[in-house]
Amino acid sequence: MVSGKITYKGQAVNGGTLMMVNTGDKGESTNVPLTQEGTYRAADLPEGEYKVVIQPASGTAGVPSTKGMDPAKAAEIKSKIDAMKTAATITIPDKYKKVATTDLKLTVGKTDQTFDFELKD
Repeated sequence: MVSGKITYKGQAVNGGTLMMVNTGDKGESTNVPLTQEGTYRAADLPEGEYKVVIQPASGTAGVPSTKGMDPAKAAEIKSKIDAMKTAATITIPDKYKKVATTDLKLTVGKTDQTFDFELKD
């Protein structure tokens, strides 16, 4: 198992996905979710070298519109949505978003390993 934490300027990189791309012949990839605390955990990754790409969370998809709705009902819905909101995903440098430009790498072996990454500008 591989686990760790991703930070940028001391803040957790939260709510996105890590794409771990095997640098071997097949170039297979595995997507691993990031928690709101910036941590990740991936089990059953084949041994090998991986490049790590960070795919930020995608905003407000799935939030219903309250346009034209009764104001009392709209306020109730807004209150429920606000209660469900999590911390905003922090903005990270673009170089970590593409396989060709990321410099994040890890090597998966036979034992459990921890890889913490501090992103740089």
